Amino acid sequence: VTCIFTTMAEPAPEQFCCPQCGLCFDTQADLEAHWAATHAPAPPSTPMYIWLIIGIGALLVIAVLILIVRTRRTV
Repeated sequence: VTCIFTTMAEPAPEQFCCPQCGLCFDTQADLEAHWAATHAPAPPSTPMYIWLIIGIGALLVIAVLILIVRTRRTV
């Protein structure tokens, strides 16, 4: 006597789901392509020290212009 006992049907095919938007794909390659196209990293912002250098440069230019204007005046 042969007996076959099963508790569940075939396992569901493995799906790869995006953790951010919840879309599911059949292959890992499809998920990676979706991730690269849709959830690309944001471009890096400008560091604060760059803005500080720009600000100091602008102040120095203004100071030079003021000194030029003051020395051209006739007394």
